[in-house]
Amino acid sequence: MVSGDVYCWGSNIHGQLGRPWATKGADGKYVRFDFTPTATKVEGISNARSVTGGQDFTCAIKTDDTTYCWGANNQGQLGHEPKYNPEYFFYVEFSPVQVMTIGGSIGTVATKQPLYAKQMASGDGHSCAIGPDKSVSCWGKDNEGQLGNGWADVNGLYDVAVKIPNFTATAISAKNATTCAIDEALTVKCWGYNQYSVAGKSDPQAPFYNVVPEPTSITDKDGNELTNEGGVAVGTTHALAYALVSDPVQWGEIIFGTGPTAYYNSAQLTVGLPLRPVEMAAGNYFSCARMVEGQVYCWGKNDKFQITNADKTGLSTKAIVIVL
Repeated sequence: MVSGDVYCWGSNIHGQLGRPWATKGADGKYVRFDFTPTATKVEGISNARSVTGGQDFTCAIKTDDTTYCWGANNQGQLGHEPKYNPEYFFYVEFSPVQVMTIGGSIGTVATKQPLYAKQMASGDGHSCAIGPDKSVSCWGKDNEGQLGNGWADVNGLYDVAVKIPNFTATAISAKNATTCAIDEALTVKCWGYNQYSVAGKSDPQAPFYNVVPEPTSITDKDGNELTNEGGVAVGTTHALAYALVSDPVQWGEIIFGTGPTAYYNSAQLTVGLPLRPVEMAAGNYFSCARMVEGQVYCWGKNDKFQITNADKTGLSTKAIVIVL
């Protein structure tokens, strides 16, 4: 919105629309199954310039780079101390709360200060943000290495943003428990849950194969780091990287080309696009790309008309131009 107001719609089962549950059951307790089919303004936030949605929570960055989140907070995913709401029987914030990070210290006690961010990406129960100095901070659940801080604690969660040591980035994307970013050297780094090698490890015998607890390079089929990449997009079981100076690539479990779904532990060229895209997005077994002149191409799973409403046949292994 030009005004910087935020509007949300859909499920409000955990307060992710920024408003309290409105209905009580016969027992006098609020009914959590709450849905809104129309866009509703989120009160308590203005001057927002970007919004990201996680699972059961929502976050926004304001024009002054301060960050706010609302919705479920049982895993620290709002970057704010979880508070149990006895009226609603859950850890929930219906109004935006400010994301905090570790500042200096008073004696031996660390202090908290507001987190400032230029970009943000949210997954299942975590978020990561790129700060004005390009440092990357993450918060929320860390049971599968989501926070990139070097160790995955099965019971771990952080209700304040914590910087990833010695790591800076220019672009970031997250899905489920995996995060990928473009570092300042324009290489692709990923961390978190590694199913289908989407986070960078390719050796099933390696320790913690399904968890990559710190940023790890994605390589091409020859083992070289991906370079000159300008953007990255993480899907459920695959990811994409793209730039105007290099051909787009994808890795993990991907659907493209002339054959069936295939599993790749290194980046593969995305063939079949007429031009190099300026933007790509990855979903649940499907992907889309936007060309420089505005055309949109999609490919992958089509069982719910993700690609086209003309043919609900399950898969599209070739890019289909979308008529908008």
